[in-house]
Amino acid sequence: MSGNPQSSQLDVQRPENHALAWCVLAVAFLTSLAITAWLLVRSHYGFDLQDEGFYLVSMANPRDYARTPTQFGFIYHWLYLLVRGDIASLRQMNILGTFGLAWLLAVVFLRQTFGGPGKNHAWGSLPMLMLGAVIAPTSYMVFTLWVSTPNYNTLNLQALLLAGTALLLAETESSRASTTGWLLLGVAGWLSFMAKPTSAAALGLLSLLYLVLAGKKNFRLLTVAILTASALLAISAWLMDGSILVFFHRLKGGAEMWTLLQPKYEVASMLRVDSLAIRGRGLLLKVLLAVTGEVASVFGLIFLIASGKRSLALLGMTWLLALVSTGLALVLGIISIPRISTQQIVLAAFLAIPIGCVAVSIVLSHSKWFSRFSRAEWSMAICFLLFPYACAFGTDTNIWLAGSKAGIFWVLASLIILAPIIPTHVNWRPLLAPAASAQLLIAVLLYGWMEEPAGQPQALRLNQRVVPIGIHDSKLVVGDDMADYLSRLKKLAGNAGFQPGTPLIDMTGYSPGALYALGAQSTGEPWIQGGYPGSDVAAADILTRVSCDEIARTWLLVEDESPFKISREVLQTVGIESAQDFEPVANVYVPRENNNHSELNTQQLLKPTRLPQNAKAACLQQKANIRK
Repeated sequence: MSGNPQSSQLDVQRPENHALAWCVLAVAFLTSLAITAWLLVRSHYGFDLQDEGFYLVSMANPRDYARTPTQFGFIYHWLYLLVRGDIASLRQMNILGTFGLAWLLAVVFLRQTFGGPGKNHAWGSLPMLMLGAVIAPTSYMVFTLWVSTPNYNTLNLQALLLAGTALLLAETESSRASTTGWLLLGVAGWLSFMAKPTSAAALGLLSLLYLVLAGKKNFRLLTVAILTASALLAISAWLMDGSILVFFHRLKGGAEMWTLLQPKYEVASMLRVDSLAIRGRGLLLKVLLAVTGEVASVFGLIFLIASGKRSLALLGMTWLLALVSTGLALVLGIISIPRISTQQIVLAAFLAIPIGCVAVSIVLSHSKWFSRFSRAEWSMAICFLLFPYACAFGTDTNIWLAGSKAGIFWVLASLIILAPIIPTHVNWRPLLAPAASAQLLIAVLLYGWMEEPAGQPQALRLNQRVVPIGIHDSKLVVGDDMADYLSRLKKLAGNAGFQPGTPLIDMTGYSPGALYALGAQSTGEPWIQGGYPGSDVAAADILTRVSCDEIARTWLLVEDESPFKISREVLQTVGIESAQDFEPVANVYVPRENNNHSELNTQQLLKPTRLPQNAKAACLQQKANIRK
């Protein structure tokens, strides 16, 4: 790969600029560690009744549910047992695991792309490790709106991080590193399937595309990867259900349940490409400013650093030092920023990083830009740019917002784009610009999420009440409303004779976290979801599959004012008349943060008043009538 006069000057290590570059790298490295420590500390704060409740119920007792479209509950169940159900520890393990896999991917990527076989190793291991750590926090985009508890999204991202590492290591030769890569590719495929089968299908196609484009085709080693994934899947099916056929019915039932929730959702819609969902001139203007500013910033930083002129390079490094210092100051609480009202603004800024890299790379490489990419480089760039789409494939939400959870791959693709202006692969300074820019953006994004966490009315830093949650009495720091809600619900339920493990039907449509807090067994599914067009139909289908012995012992949690509520008429499908067969034993105000109303709604916990044998008989009779 030949250089041009401008790019060749990148090899000149002026003492002043070299020292400043190391200073910038050191501050950026410390910022990454500070961001991670920040998340670990905040793992003790906040609780979300909806999504997080679903994740916890799924991990606590995954065998209780026979139809699940995602199997993350089984994968993370061992982690749940390891930390004895401590929610803060679960979050912390998830954060550290994600960071570790992202750091591994970044380091392998840098070594393979800028210091691999046949390339100059003047980098050394230390700058690769430090720069990899600067890149790794961009994986925290998966913790959307501050939901860091292990879930199917985090498992899916972790699988993609492992797949990216595997594809970089995989070669046509059977070396130790190459064989490890092919084996890891199989493991990644299995994990992705357990998280979300549709993403696993997309990951398989993208991996195959990369292997073909990069000239890494080896049928024997590809077979090793496929057999690894198949063996792990078969073992999982046996451990979970004792049979591959039963496991297949588990997946099929989960897909059918989703179809009931959204009757109009079609398979063809998975192939759509959404817009950024920008509505209103005000938001459009903010997004355009974010994109323009980020493109200009990335272009300017790299152009100055790569100019070969001492004064310009010094200016670029000084600018970059200010950038990383701002991120560190934000994390340490030295400065604060205005509220970020929408995720689209930061997402657009992330997407602008590759655009800025393309622009500066073309300018500095002139007409020979594309020809200076190696086959492996442009193949990996294409693959990594599409990986976030694999993360989002199959979702019913906005593709870009869902795909941004894997935004780290956009950052890595940006670094590949810079390869033509670093022809001798000995200088890491230009790579700092996109890496540090992404690091600052993730710090801003996390700051916004912690200031307005999902389903909570105040910033995490304002929470002061410590409450025990669940049968393991996991302690979290929450706001006053949430603390009062959880404490009162648990106390009144206990006074009424509610015992951990008692079946409970959540008719609110959005409170699986309440069931987890009580230690209840969620009847039928980890979360009977309300708010969908087919929620009542799906709920009826779920309950009719529950044994009448369990129905006879179940309690009810209802909230008649909830916009997500499940109609009480659904209970008639299993012989329940809630007004006659149950009595209220607890009335609790729902925390304001977990509904969309200006006034607090009231939830009721209902206790069965019928004898269990009478309830069972009514259930059996109603099921018999339905079959007729």
